[in-house]
Amino acid sequence: MKTRIEIRQATPADLKEILEVFKAAIHHTCQGEYSVSQRKAWAAGSENLDRWQLALREQYFLVALFQDEIAGFGSLRDGHYLDFLFTNPKYNKLGVATKIFQDLEEKAMSYHTEELTSDVSFTARPFFERMGFQAVHMNNMEIRGVPIANFRMKKPLHYAPE
Repeated sequence: MKTRIEIRQATPADLKEILEVFKAAIHHTCQGEYSVSQRKAWAAGSENLDRWQLALREQYFLVALFQDEIAGFGSLRDGHYLDFLFTNPKYNKLGVATKIFQDLEEKAMSYHTEELTSDVSFTARPFFERMGFQAVHMNNMEIRGVPIANFRMKKPLHYAPE
């Protein structure tokens, strides 16, 4: 059975479901690379509603729908930075992240962006590498007093000049 994934711009009405996907992806998909305390601290970012509402307003923010359920979401900030890219664990390995990424990359290219950047979890790094990104450096930080690491990654873009 082939899944039909629809991509559309996110709306404020999607926020509750986006946050559910965010937390589920962190707690389930990332459990092999991050401890319980790291995942709990990271997922608590869902409580910063001002940040999420601002992202929905100011970023190119997409949701992927499968049978009217949000299967994933992603966003492009300032035309070059992938701020979010998360898949509902129920839909992992079905091409949801790839489809969202392709749409975000196409949007970045429409801005004539020369390079995409993102801060990427250990879990997401192999996906980003398949999409053509390279790790620049490891970020070591604290979230709510818990040490956590991810990678700054970049991908050069080649667009056809007009």
